[in-house]
Amino acid sequence: LNKKIALFQVQLDSSKRDVEKLEQEIILLKSSSNQSSEEMINKIKNLEILNQEYIQKNNLLNDDLKNNNLKNDENMRNLKDKHELFNNKMTEEMIHRDSQLVKLNEEIEKLKNK
Repeated sequence: LNKKIALFQVQLDSSKRDVEKLEQEIILLKSSSNQSSEEMINKIKNLEILNQEYIQKNNLLNDDLKNNNLKNDENMRNLKDKHELFNNKMTEEMIHRDSQLVKLNEEIEKLKNK
């Protein structure tokens, strides 16, 4: 009976050591898991920050693009207006010169006929 008790005590001690080892492993795993969770949470937070920065930059670029498009539209209208004014002025100038040429030709004909 004493041998059985001694054997049982050895098995019990061995089991206690196994349980202690398992408890330590559980503590390490929990610690590691918590650390991994914290790392993941930090990574997610960093990604969210980067995403917000990207959204802000993208919005600024879109605003710049809209402003540039508006300026381009205005410049095109101004250019078109200037082009139209230039064409009108040149047309008037050509009409005036044509008129002068007609008068000059008439003068030349008069002088020829004299």
